[in-house]
Amino acid sequence: MRIPAFLRQLILLLLVFALGYSLASSGSGFFDLLHKSKPATSSDNLLADQLSLADSLSYAKRDELFTVITKRFKVVQKFTAAELWQRNQKCGGDRQLAYFKQLLTAFSPTDDGIEYRFVFKGDCQGGRDWSITVVPNKIGYTNFGNFQNDFDLCDINGETYPYLLSKNYLAFCSAPTSGLEASQGLPLGREVLVAFLKPTIKLR
Repeated sequence: MRIPAFLRQLILLLLVFALGYSLASSGSGFFDLLHKSKPATSSDNLLADQLSLADSLSYAKRDELFTVITKRFKVVQKFTAAELWQRNQKCGGDRQLAYFKQLLTAFSPTDDGIEYRFVFKGDCQGGRDWSITVVPNKIGYTNFGNFQNDFDLCDINGETYPYLLSKNYLAFCSAPTSGLEASQGLPLGREVLVAFLKPTIKLR
């Protein structure tokens, strides 16, 4: 006996709904079989990286003591192979320029870093600010000594001395002292900042 066309369509429709109900009951989405989830785009990944970078450093806050200014930058513009080679030479190293060119290939032109500049409020002597610079640990350092050997800085009053290391980030700091002695009854602004902040800083 031949089944009429409209009955075949009705049976097929009932089977489809039955399958959908079965999948819903098991926790699977029926339409997941028909549509794959949209893959993350490069802009989505970039936004996630920016959000995580903003949370890379934690520290105690004290509004009456200091303000914080943050600034983003491109890692490959902040650190160049020529600069790292010159730093290495000043510290008595023997690494070649080609080594640092290869080292920095770990960073893409879009990789961001962030600078936290802490500025002392009120009257003081010497330097009144101290900065910490954070970049992604794309090189994959697990040992602080290796990090320091590649980025060591032997200048006085430098801005990016190797400071902290985590699985995700590298942190650099500016010179922690101004080289002055307190006089005239005014505090040494930078030294006060470092004394307060240093015990509280954590790199995520």
